[in-house]
Amino acid sequence: KLPPIEKFFEQCQLTDIVRERFMTGNPTKLMYEILNRLQEYCFPMLDHLNDDIDHLESAIFKGYEREMVKKILIVRRNIVNFRKIMQAHKNVIHKLIDKNTKYFIPTTINNYYSNILEQTKDIWDILNNLKETIEALHSTNESLISFRLNDIMKFLTVISVMIIPANLIASIFGMNAIFMPFVKGVYGFWVILGIMAFILLTLTIVFKKKKWL
Repeated sequence: KLPPIEKFFEQCQLTDIVRERFMTGNPTKLMYEILNRLQEYCFPMLDHLNDDIDHLESAIFKGYEREMVKKILIVRRNIVNFRKIMQAHKNVIHKLIDKNTKYFIPTTINNYYSNILEQTKDIWDILNNLKETIEALHSTNESLISFRLNDIMKFLTVISVMIIPANLIASIFGMNAIFMPFVKGVYGFWVILGIMAFILLTLTIVFKKKKWL
C-alpha cells in the first residue's frame, strides 16, 4: 500500500473540489499530483535512513562494532533498493517528457514536470550521499573489528610465549634423571616454582616495556 496515493484518492472521493480539479480535463495535472505526492513521501524515508546512519556511527565508536555488522548491511541494502527504485523512476520521468506530444499537451507537461525532475535529482543526490556514508561506515567498522581481532591475537600470542618457559621448566624437572637439582630437596618445589615466577615476571616486564601487553 502507498499511503500518499490512498490519501489522495480518499480526498478525491470525499471532496468535489479536489475531484473536479484532478479528475476532469487534461490528465497531466493528475499524473503530476500522483508523482509529486510519491516523491514527497520519499523524503521522510530518506530522513529515516539518515537517522539510522547517525545511530550506527555513534554505536560503532562506542565499542559495538560487532553488533553493528548486520544493521549496517540492512541499511546498505535499503539504500541500494531505494536507488534501484529511483533509477527506474528517473527513466519513467524522462520518457514521459521525451514523448510528451503523444500523451500530453507539451506546454503543460513542461510546466508541471520541471519540479518533478528537480525533486528526482535532489532525492538521487541524497541517496548518493547516503550510499557513500554507509560504505565509509562499513569500511570503518571492518577496520575496527580487524584491529580488535589483532589485539586479541597479540594478547593470546604473548600469553602463549609466557607459558612456554614454565612448561619447559616443568618438563625438565619432570624427567626421571638420576641427578636432578632441587627435586629431592625440602624446598625443591618452591624453588622450582620461584624460578617459573621469576621468568614470568621478567617476561611481563619486557613485554610491558615493549607495549605488547
